[in-house]
Amino acid sequence: MRGLINDKPVQLNKSWKWEFKVRKECPFLWEEYEITPSFVGRRFFTSSWSSRLHPELTSSLCSLQKLVSLYENVSSSSWKQTRMDNDGLLLLNHELLSLAHERSLPAFQDTLRLAVLIYTVVRIRGFGGMPCADIFVSTLRKSLQASSAALKSTAPDLLLWILFIGSLASRGRSCHSWFLQKIQECAQELSLESWDSAVVVLQEYFFVYRSSDGPVKEMWYSAFSQPLKIVLEE
Repeated sequence: MRGLINDKPVQLNKSWKWEFKVRKECPFLWEEYEITPSFVGRRFFTSSWSSRLHPELTSSLCSLQKLVSLYENVSSSSWKQTRMDNDGLLLLNHELLSLAHERSLPAFQDTLRLAVLIYTVVRIRGFGGMPCADIFVSTLRKSLQASSAALKSTAPDLLLWILFIGSLASRGRSCHSWFLQKIQECAQELSLESWDSAVVVLQEYFFVYRSSDGPVKEMWYSAFSQPLKIVLEE
């Protein structure tokens, strides 16, 4: 968490014994572990830009695709949650944080990396309401200002998902209106103003609509409740 908040290299080295145990006991980290194909995360691997992702980022996305599918009960499986799964997610978070500092990622991919990290914080760990979320949402916004042009031209549907994750994480914060404004712009360009149409695309990245997600749908429509305005970048 500290690495995400400060956007600095992870300070603590992993214990090889701990990592060995985690990789042994968390099947979603196994390359050979297969799950029933579903919509979850599909676009990360089938889009025109997928082949250009850094291999280590692709590997982390693959493990998270399995975890999200299992966690959200999308794929039929005998898998059952254990306390070690939290360590598996921690290991994935550690790898995503380290990736930014050990490899040179294009702005496009670094924004994707941040959005995936924030997804795990908000939707899996449920930390979205914590004060520390202010800082990593701000970091995502700053990253978007450097990568949004490339995302718009290359992967506008991915940009929509990233803005959506930013909107979820920024609820109750001063920058929430900025994310909603950007969602409005992006969704209108893609003709995805309707939640029923947009959620199909969002769920093909990392998002699964839950029965308790009524407020998420309301948030989406709130982005279109006021006229489009020009938002000045800070």
